[in-house]
Amino acid sequence: MFVIIGASGYLGSYLIKNVIDNTDEKVIATYNSNISLVESSNSRVRWVKLDISDFLNVNNFCKQELGNDIKYKFIYLSSFIYPDEVEKNPKKAWNINVASLDYFLSKAKDKIHSLYYSSGDSIYGESVNDYIFNESDSYNPINTYGRTKAIAEQIVLMYGFSVIRYSLLMGPSLSSKKHFFDKIVESLKNKSNIDMFYDSRRSVIEFNSAACFTIKLLEERCYKKQDIINISSDTPLSKFEIALKIAKKLNLDSKYINSTSMVNQSCRARDILMSNQKLKGVLNLREIEFLN
Repeated sequence: MFVIIGASGYLGSYLIKNVIDNTDEKVIATYNSNISLVESSNSRVRWVKLDISDFLNVNNFCKQELGNDIKYKFIYLSSFIYPDEVEKNPKKAWNINVASLDYFLSKAKDKIHSLYYSSGDSIYGESVNDYIFNESDSYNPINTYGRTKAIAEQIVLMYGFSVIRYSLLMGPSLSSKKHFFDKIVESLKNKSNIDMFYDSRRSVIEFNSAACFTIKLLEERCYKKQDIINISSDTPLSKFEIALKIAKKLNLDSKYINSTSMVNQSCRARDILMSNQKLKGVLNLREIEFLN
C-alpha cells in the first residue's frame, strides 16, 4: 500500500492516478486544504486530512491511520515551496521543510517499508558553463528554499530512506487549481499575449512522466535505501521554448508568446541542468523527452 504525504497538489494528483492506473495497490493520501481531491470516490484511495506541522495531528495519524502489522511505501511531498515566500518567511520554511519532516519520520519510521522524499533541482545551484548536475554533486543552493531542501535531504538519508530530485514539472492540472501549464494554454486559446523567459533553462519534465517513474522506482527491484536519483528530461528548455512546444503540441498559435529576460530574479538560478543517466539505467529507458 502507498502513503502519499501532501497528495492534493499537482504531482500528488498524478501519483495517485498512476497508482490507480498502473498497479493493484491502495493509497492513503493526505491533504491540508479544501481543494478538489483526485479519485475521491475511488474505493482504493482513502483521503485523510493531515497538517504536517501539527505534531499532535501527526501522532494521531501514525497511530490511527497506519495499520499495526503493515509497512507502507511512502512518497513525501509536503513542503513550503515558493522561493519568494520562503525568503519572506524563513522560520515558516524551516518549521515545515525541516522540523516537521524530522518529526514525522521519527514517528512513522517503523511503518515505512520504503520512502522517497520529494526534493528538487534548487539544491544544486547554478549550472555554470552549462554544467549538468548528477546525484553525486555537492549542494550549492542560492536561496533559502534550496538550503532547507538540502538539510531535509540529509535528514531523510540519516533515517535510512531515499530522495528524488525533480526538475521543473509541467503539465495540465488534475485538480481545481490551475497550473502554469494551464495558464499558458488558456492565454493562447484566448489569443492573449504571454511573456516567457528565454534566458533561464531547466531540464523540464511532464508531471505524468515524473509520477510514472516515481511509482516504478518504489518497486522492489528498483528501490535502494539511502539513495538519491534525479528525475528530468533529456533536453534543457527555457520557459519560452516550453511554451512554443505546448503551442505546437496543441496546435495553437505561438505568435502570442513573447520572449522576455529573467531580470530582478536574484533568489533564483538562471540555469539548472540535471543528468538523468542514473534514472535511465535503473528503469532501462532510452529517451525522456518533454512533450513527445
